[in-house]
Amino acid sequence: MPPEALPQSNDPDASSKPRNGSPSLYSLRTIPIASASHSPTSPRLEELTHGSNETSSLLSGSGNQRSYTGLAKYMPALDPDARKLVFRAGLKVLLLFIVGSIVLGGTLWVALPTLDEADRPMLRIPKSFAQLQDLNTLLKKYRDVYPYRIFVCYTITYLYLQAFSLPGSMYLSILGGAVWGVPRALPLACSCVATGATLCYLISAALGPALLAVPSWRARLDAWSEKIEAQRDNLMSYLIVIRIAPFPPHWVVNVLCPHVGIGIPRFWISTFLGIMGVSVIHTTIGAPPGDSSCGTG
Repeated sequence: MPPEALPQSNDPDASSKPRNGSPSLYSLRTIPIASASHSPTSPRLEELTHGSNETSSLLSGSGNQRSYTGLAKYMPALDPDARKLVFRAGLKVLLLFIVGSIVLGGTLWVALPTLDEADRPMLRIPKSFAQLQDLNTLLKKYRDVYPYRIFVCYTITYLYLQAFSLPGSMYLSILGGAVWGVPRALPLACSCVATGATLCYLISAALGPALLAVPSWRARLDAWSEKIEAQRDNLMSYLIVIRIAPFPPHWVVNVLCPHVGIGIPRFWISTFLGIMGVSVIHTTIGAPPGDSSCGTG
């Protein structure tokens, strides 16, 4: 098809299909900068329109093998340069994850004390109050014998989960309350959350261009930039409140903050203070009844 003209259709529903100047699957405003340079009548826009029509054919059941090819090729609608950028960023994150996993595994292998044969059955995720008491007794026992080893293993595990936004932080806070009691476990858990979130912040900052190449994330960044600018006079309070609230998810905040002008000191402090409320609950759950203070060691 010649690049000088867009395909015309006699379909009565053609008004609902993407055209030149009307929004499509990704609006022109959110197409990455690398692809925005194409003119409205360029082959690139023509291909995107054709790909959208192929998708409609596939959903209606009348498409052929070429429809599947078009769906796979144009979802998401990124130009080759943007695809390469996102692919390389994904490889870097994977490499960081592998390195982090090796560091975590090596630390645990070196620092974790050898369990007695009789204690091994107690080292499991508790499913009853009796099992929780057994695990609490086990952790306190090894805390008294190997206080620094337990501290290092706990901290490195917490940082790993936060840096890569993996689930499990709540359980570590509960275990922290069981091992050290609320007075020590609370500031430790808050510090681990804030520091681990800062590692996630730094990873996102290093991969910023790839993030901006994805239309959905660019839209989020645009919306968040407007909110941050509106709250500029009360920015610290705003950041603390969004940590207290369940939405947006904390990992989204960690990823977006470096791209909307939030510095590391303000980010760390707001995370520490914002997470404190829920950390009080978690560490208190872990602390045995009548034992909210820290034990020896």
